[in-house]
Amino acid sequence: TVMESGTFGAPSVIGLTTDCNRLHDGRQLSRHRRSEVPDRKLRYGMVGGGRGAFIGAVHRVAAAMDGRAELVAGAFASDSARSRDSGQDLGLLPERVYGDFEQMALAERARGPDTRLDFIVIVTPSFWSFSVSSQR
Repeated sequence: TVMESGTFGAPSVIGLTTDCNRLHDGRQLSRHRRSEVPDRKLRYGMVGGGRGAFIGAVHRVAAAMDGRAELVAGAFASDSARSRDSGQDLGLLPERVYGDFEQMALAERARGPDTRLDFIVIVTPSFWSFSVSSQR
């Protein structure tokens, strides 16, 4: 979801960035063909949400609740050293922790289908989320 600041600075939804009826490669998900859903944990990356960020931890816990998603990459802070430290805290491979979201997008896009991300969680402050989500 793309957020912007609403009344009194509270976030308000201005659009959706995901289609729950489609797989990451664009194929339509049939209600009757559950075999289209990968028979593995979904791999996700996170932008923001590093050390000391309450909302990042909340999203990681929620993503782990059903055991079907695994955090494998991230750009956790605007400072590359803090991002690296956060990735280390989370037990990620150093080569999957990035200094900024542009680096993460380029590197992860170049990965093969067996290791690339299935989705990204954006947990940056509201004023920064649109610029992150609009990257291609």
